[in-house]
Amino acid sequence: MKTKNMPVEAASSIYDLAQQAGVSTSTVSRVLNHRSGIGSKTRKMILEQARAAGFRPRMRARQRTIAVVTDRNRYSKYGGFVTSLLGSIVQVLSKEDVSVELVTEHNRARLNERLVDGVLAMAWDEETLQQLRNIGDVPVVTLNSVHTPEFSAVATDHRQQALMAVQHFARHGHRRIAMICEEANNWGSRERLLGFKAAMAAEGLPADDALVSYSGHQPMYSLLHRIMNTVQPTAIFIACENLGLEATYILQKVLGVRVPHDVSLIGMESPWASQFLSPPMTTIHQPLDELAAAGLSMLLGLIERDREKGCKMLQNRLIERESVMVVNPSRAGDIATTQ
Repeated sequence: MKTKNMPVEAASSIYDLAQQAGVSTSTVSRVLNHRSGIGSKTRKMILEQARAAGFRPRMRARQRTIAVVTDRNRYSKYGGFVTSLLGSIVQVLSKEDVSVELVTEHNRARLNERLVDGVLAMAWDEETLQQLRNIGDVPVVTLNSVHTPEFSAVATDHRQQALMAVQHFARHGHRRIAMICEEANNWGSRERLLGFKAAMAAEGLPADDALVSYSGHQPMYSLLHRIMNTVQPTAIFIACENLGLEATYILQKVLGVRVPHDVSLIGMESPWASQFLSPPMTTIHQPLDELAAAGLSMLLGLIERDREKGCKMLQNRLIERESVMVVNPSRAGDIATTQ
């Protein structure tokens, strides 16, 4: 049996791999086909040997296996980004002849226990990203996470999202505009902050730090109470699908703030909730079906080695409903409705 200190030769067949690992071909076959009856140490050793040797089973002999990785299930909410995008991913995967491994923050070790052909990742936690870096020469495409240069990526333009929200508020006469994000240090929030500040400057509006807040995945009552009593905005961009329903409820039912009469809101489109809120919420819509399809297309191209690693950016659109009102007709420009 090979040791970790011995050089590993390229393996083009399970016979080569079995010889290098010092096991039978049937043992290798059982491991690669995810069958039982093999000890965990032997399974781990064979998979490590296969990755180190750059081994790929012949595609004609097996389905391609794609790992769908997400590390935010603990934050998933009704109509939120992860659950909505996962539904879109299921739809596009169902049209392909592929086998799927689902990996979450609860079973990250599965990445080391399976030989996959590629990874489609909704991953933001450093622990997950580091695990993806360690799985060897396996193509990875991240969705809405562009800050990891070693991986390919497909994302929606988060900077544009904040630009669109601020511009829409400004057209309705709003001058005191706030933004709430979920996290402070991820790629999406940083991009939205850049878009927010650029749009505020372009409109000649103040963009001081007090106007931008982060929920940190905590309940929003204290945050919204502070914003309404100290910042006193006439409009808020709620820059996360997970927060729109909660913010609308707390503002109106707990704090007694009328939407849009006391404060106007723009959220991120939550497909199963936004249009049914009271009032129906004006939102920035990310093309999740297109995001999933483009991500899978890029990954399959990388697996087949007919596509180079890269990054693709998708555009968003504004859906106007009833949560934004004109507050200063004399300062409002032409109000464009984008459906």
